[in-house]
Amino acid sequence: MTYAELSQTLKSIAERTNVIGFDFVEVNPQLYVGTGITSYIGAHTIMEFLGHICAQPRWAKRRDAQLAKRR
Repeated sequence: MTYAELSQTLKSIAERTNVIGFDFVEVNPQLYVGTGITSYIGAHTIMEFLGHICAQPRWAKRRDAQLAKRR
């Protein structure tokens, strides 16, 4: 699976389901000491997926309600 395929799959999952948790496993930065690209892609994948999860309607609705309370 390419990174683009993984990214699109995770985006689709976040758009179509209510994600309440996930595990990201099997990144071993010690195997890629020279470049660190595996660790970078792993961290980027997590942050991107969290962004898609936070864009879910239920999270957006909750966020908007909390912002309205502050005003």
